[in-house]
Amino acid sequence: MKRYALRNFLRHSLWVLIFLFLFCASLNLSLAAGIGSVLSLDGDGDEVRVEHAQSLVMPLTLTIETWIHPLGPGSGQGDTRTNGGIIVNKEGEYELGRFEDGSIRFAVSNEDPGWDWVNTGFVVPEGTWAHLAFTYSEETQTFQLFANGIRVFSGPGTGEIGDAYDEDNYFKIGGRRPSARNFFDGLIDEVRLWSFVRTEAEIQATMNTVLQGNESGLAGYWNFDDGTANDLSRHGNHGVLIGDAKIVEDNLARIFFPATDSVNVGDRFTLGLVVEDITNLAGWELDITFDPAVLQAVSVSEGDFLSQNNGQTFFQAGAINNTAGEIPGSALARISAGGISGTGTLLSITFEAKTIGEGNLRLHEVKLGDPSGGRIPFRTVVNSITVGNSRDVNGDGQINIFDLIVVAQNFGQSNPQADINSDGVVNIFDLIQVAQRLGESAAGVAPGVGIRLSGINSETIQNWIDMAHAVDDDSLLFQEGILNLKHILEAIRPDQTALLPNYPNPFNPETWIPYQLAHAAEVTLSIYDTEGMLVR
Repeated sequence: MKRYALRNFLRHSLWVLIFLFLFCASLNLSLAAGIGSVLSLDGDGDEVRVEHAQSLVMPLTLTIETWIHPLGPGSGQGDTRTNGGIIVNKEGEYELGRFEDGSIRFAVSNEDPGWDWVNTGFVVPEGTWAHLAFTYSEETQTFQLFANGIRVFSGPGTGEIGDAYDEDNYFKIGGRRPSARNFFDGLIDEVRLWSFVRTEAEIQATMNTVLQGNESGLAGYWNFDDGTANDLSRHGNHGVLIGDAKIVEDNLARIFFPATDSVNVGDRFTLGLVVEDITNLAGWELDITFDPAVLQAVSVSEGDFLSQNNGQTFFQAGAINNTAGEIPGSALARISAGGISGTGTLLSITFEAKTIGEGNLRLHEVKLGDPSGGRIPFRTVVNSITVGNSRDVNGDGQINIFDLIVVAQNFGQSNPQADINSDGVVNIFDLIQVAQRLGESAAGVAPGVGIRLSGINSETIQNWIDMAHAVDDDSLLFQEGILNLKHILEAIRPDQTALLPNYPNPFNPETWIPYQLAHAAEVTLSIYDTEGMLVR
């Protein structure tokens, strides 16, 4: 039950009440995959068929990942125990399916439970996108199912994965052996087979992104974006479309918070909830959750998308609950006639970063509607907010060369204070992040005593620049960081070339003869005695 009542809208406008009721009554769309093309199956003999290959055999560990959007119960064989549709199947070895009651089930040909269906209890309703990741480890004797990045099932299992039907060794998407006829009815996207058990964090990190295909442990990858069922992993186990299987464009609207990794502890920042490529939107409602240990919500404000063309709107910000990490009940309706199409911002949230970590924003109970009260299908993507360490490493309130010094002096160590990107080691990447945020005054820092006592000179700065160039990825981070280091290098270099008084002088067995160069040059130093004779 929602934590707010639509009757509150009546105080403002009866029309708003009727409108929101019409388009929000029954819509329940969930997370979905990224943009591109998807595999379309009608549940009647359609599948993608891949020839047997040793790289698809998973005897000890495996992970199956995919997005599904069921549109029907699947065909099955008339037996209620096995009725439904196969999602991924390596006949007689491992398979993942959705049964006609919507439940996600699996079978693995190990010792126990053996080649028999196991019900995970997780249900994917028709008309809903869901990301599934199924894992098995013979070593830990554990099955797991992750739905939309969260573990929803864990159960015991023992033994290596064998082959209960060695006469049928195809790898299939959407179907299985001909006698079973468990064909999937709906859309399937981003099918991934891994030869190891992926963790919850690893699943969440890539479930909404397109892979490169060369990832370690990736045994098969079919994302259909090129209009084929080709395997984009290095193994090249390409599939063939069988029956009426089609690859179609995904034209669904997308709703998401942009990912950000430039937030530091103590920062206050604002994120807009973006809707992209939508048609005829007239109203929406949703709930938002976040990690309260990492983020604190400050305020929620209306976006300008539905107020275009001088449109009148009714906006409900929702109730911020920083203890639970949620903002339930955000909603907006366009009171002016007609809907809005295109891309824009639905709402904006101001947060304060509390500590280092991942502050993922998630959308729940999302409902989008058109002017007639009809539902608008969509995809929603979970993006991360990475809260990192402050670039003010020494805590003096400024980001300057002294912060660079602290980072450089900790190269190769695991000092959390200087580990700006929190990857466990202090290196040039941390130094570049500090350099990127240097203030204008940092570029004009004079080579004062503090810098010289810390061993910073033009050679040191040049060495940092050379190290940065060696790992430069052409990103804005590196461009700005290297540019600021060059500014510091110019600031440290003296304005004039000069030979300075030696020290100590006189009557010492040795002496230092300092000089400074305004520009790089070859130097010859000649030493004479008091009578003008060349000593060295």
